[in-house]
Amino acid sequence: MKARRYGKQVTRRLLTSLLGVAACFAVTAQPALSEDVTSGHEQTGSGTSGPQPPVEKPAAVSEGASGLRVHIDPKTGAILREPAPGAVPLQLTPQEQNALSTSHEGLVQVPSPLPGGGVKLDLQGRFQSPLIGTIDANGKVKMQHLGEQHGIHDSGDHK
Repeated sequence: MKARRYGKQVTRRLLTSLLGVAACFAVTAQPALSEDVTSGHEQTGSGTSGPQPPVEKPAAVSEGASGLRVHIDPKTGAILREPAPGAVPLQLTPQEQNALSTSHEGLVQVPSPLPGGGVKLDLQGRFQSPLIGTIDANGKVKMQHLGEQHGIHDSGDHK
């Protein structure tokens, strides 16, 4: 009977301790995150930093947003690299155009508040590289990033 009571006390203390540790992590992580978002300093080549307005993310670009576009020939059902002849051309949304952008305009380096230093750069959804999948004459799937000349991998056996 005493062993059972002792076991319950240990379990209760362990759960209370874990809850306390989780609360500490939550409290210490929150100021660090809000500090990164609200600080808007740009580091220049001379090492001086001046106040800059905080960088705002486009409202329509969600974190981790992804998508898949497949062009299929309506007659054969084959996967195509581009829309089939006579098909309506693909219209990119402003968010998709931003994702393909490699412009550095408006990007601000934010010095890290951590002792190790460094900088943080919010890419604002830019510099994404679409992955294109095609099927070659042998029926193998070839994957490549937009603008690459050769496929990066295929569905064949690798030995």
